[in-house]
Amino acid sequence: MRQIAKTMSTEQNVLAGIHSMQHKIERLETRIDEMHAIFEHMLLVVPPVVFTLPDGSRRPFRPNRPVSPQTLVTMAKVEELSRERRHLSAKERTELFLQNMEQARAEAIRKGIAIDDEQEAAIDD
Repeated sequence: MRQIAKTMSTEQNVLAGIHSMQHKIERLETRIDEMHAIFEHMLLVVPPVVFTLPDGSRRPFRPNRPVSPQTLVTMAKVEELSRERRHLSAKERTELFLQNMEQARAEAIRKGIAIDDEQEAAIDD
């Protein structure tokens, strides 16, 4: 009889734990829905980034998913740089691009998020 009572108690504890976890999951899902609504609102409030296309026409771009404000700022900077460099020849743009890539690579190496030598990729293999 005691064994049956002990088994029933254990089952009740497991069921209570499951119920508690389900409740926590429902609360988390509610919070996620609330945050998603906030992000959607932010996306609607932020004006679209306007990109100049190669033919000179301008097209507004509004991401179809929420993005960070930093991403929007970066997109606006890209458009600004594009306008500034549009008058350059293809050769000048290529040279500038290669300089920028080398600067970005040097910065990534300095931050430790890129490797300086390809042999570093094989370390500990």
